[in-house]
Amino acid sequence: MKRAIRPIARADQEAVVQLWKASWHSIGISNIHDDAVGHAALMERLTASLGTCWDVYVCEADGALAGMLAIDPSTHELSQLFVAPDHQGRGVGTALLAHARALMPGGLWLTAAAENTRARLWYERENFILERMDRNDAFDRDIAVYRWRPPR
Repeated sequence: MKRAIRPIARADQEAVVQLWKASWHSIGISNIHDDAVGHAALMERLTASLGTCWDVYVCEADGALAGMLAIDPSTHELSQLFVAPDHQGRGVGTALLAHARALMPGGLWLTAAAENTRARLWYERENFILERMDRNDAFDRDIAVYRWRPPR
């Protein structure tokens, strides 16, 4: 599979929102605030965050948009990492994570929905350490806070 990771282009925004939404729904976690993962809300969040707090990258695999990554370099947060459902389990997430680590070699942190067992197990296999569990009252869910530090 031929992959390329590059910064998001304006022309990518609609496809990124579609990918983000499809990937979220593929997780199978209910959300009492489904409007927060609706098209309009995701587009608003993406456009508001571009250039202000997020650096966003897309992964193309065999000519198709396969994943997206949003990082906040000022806080070393890996804010979003989503892979299109038809590309999951094919190394796209691993490639995006490697890109994030290269951009933030001193370490990074992220959150994952506590009930997203698949993602949590993957991050743990990727040497992220669970630091704590927090509560996100806005979305009425528990979140796991993970940190990765490079080996010494």
